Amino acid sequence: MGELLFSVCEIDLQVVLPLSQVKTVNPSSSMRNRAERYIQITTMDNHEFWFMGFVNYDKALKNLYEALQHRDVHIHHTTTAERASV
Repeated sequence: MGELLFSVCEIDLQVVLPLSQVKTVNPSSSMRNRAERYIQITTMDNHEFWFMGFVNYDKALKNLYEALQHRDVHIHHTTTAERASV
């Protein structure tokens, strides 16, 4: 009698978040299915972004952590150099 039809639509989005605006990066996974893994990114203005469907989750997480570490080292060196020039 009744037939339920629904379609699945996949949309690829490109999101650009300046590293200077990233406050935290948190790995997460589904409690029901540990294979469903996510990365939560919180910005300085407390907006949350949840990303999933990575080709290589571990590599994506590693690259995010390295980018943030590089950013923090650069900020530390910049502020130290600014203090030295005063």
